[in-house]
Amino acid sequence: MQYLFILLNIVYGIGLLLFLNGFLLTRRTILQNSTDISSQQQFKNGSSEFNQIVLLVIDALRYDFIQPQQHTKLNPFYHNQMSHVQQLLIRHPRQARLVKLHADPPTTTLQRLKALTTGTLPTFIDFSYNFFGYEVNEDNILFQSHNNNKWNISFLGDDTWLTLYPTMFHRHHAYPSFNVYDLDTVDNGILEHLDELIKQQKSFIIAHFLGVDHCGHRYSPSHTEMSRKLRQMDMVILNITSQLKSNSLLIVVGDHGMTSSGDHGGDELNEIETAMFVYTNKQNYFTLLEDSSTTIHYSQMDFVPTLSWYLQILVPYSNLGFVINELIPEHEHLDAMKQNFNQIRLYLSKLSSVDSTLKLSNELTMLYSRLNS
Repeated sequence: MQYLFILLNIVYGIGLLLFLNGFLLTRRTILQNSTDISSQQQFKNGSSEFNQIVLLVIDALRYDFIQPQQHTKLNPFYHNQMSHVQQLLIRHPRQARLVKLHADPPTTTLQRLKALTTGTLPTFIDFSYNFFGYEVNEDNILFQSHNNNKWNISFLGDDTWLTLYPTMFHRHHAYPSFNVYDLDTVDNGILEHLDELIKQQKSFIIAHFLGVDHCGHRYSPSHTEMSRKLRQMDMVILNITSQLKSNSLLIVVGDHGMTSSGDHGGDELNEIETAMFVYTNKQNYFTLLEDSSTTIHYSQMDFVPTLSWYLQILVPYSNLGFVINELIPEHEHLDAMKQNFNQIRLYLSKLSSVDSTLKLSNELTMLYSRLNS
């Protein structure tokens, strides 16, 4: 009996080690920033240069909340509630575009915001940080924008951003985020200041709305309050698009989705499928799709190099995403891809130099050579 007890303890010990090295996998962090020296690709003052970018993060914006639905079995509480967005997609196919983004678990807000700004893959051991936060010290979109000195960065909404990036904003109006029973305080606070900020030129505005997420936690998505919050977000988008100048860009993105009960954090399909909606007043900015009914599907990490191109900044050093070509003018695809691949090549080269088990693949090396030939 004593030997059996010892054997069970050994088995449990092995199991614990496997768990800690698997589920709680940590990754190697390289604290280095992209610089002009590390990028051979210089930006051009082409059609992709904007004087204002408005980024709306709608917390828990599941893809089917914004996707136009034509099925017979629709949920009346969250399907086809964003009618103005749908009309923009129909009437302006070369100015408006919708993309389905696949978010990697854990689908908690802090980890998703880190991914949306660094282009990296947070691990499950980071999950605990969701409750008390930490300052991001890896290269990121905000640092590159701030370092560039041509963007006035303003923030409105979820105070998690100030925990992650306490020194990056020229102006901010942040609100506590953990009262899930409150559907409107944060969102209404944003709306008090948003119109004023949109009037500024050369501005990068980030507004993080929480009402949709809190509605899911409190009521689930199948509730009349979800209809109200989605229609409110639709009106926010309509109001912004009516104010945008010809050199402005609106991006709407969800950080994660939610389950049928309104929860998130894991890897259920409804938790990892979120949306990205882009609109500009620039005429004929996007290339027409051969099949407009085809869903454009990318990893959420691909948001980072795409936004970097819009901002005309260097892609953050540790980014693992690839630029979304469908969101960039066709004549600029090659330049955007060169900059992106140069960043990834440098990052992976650095990573392999500190870990001998990692090597650049022949495919990546060949692709990089072809892009620069």
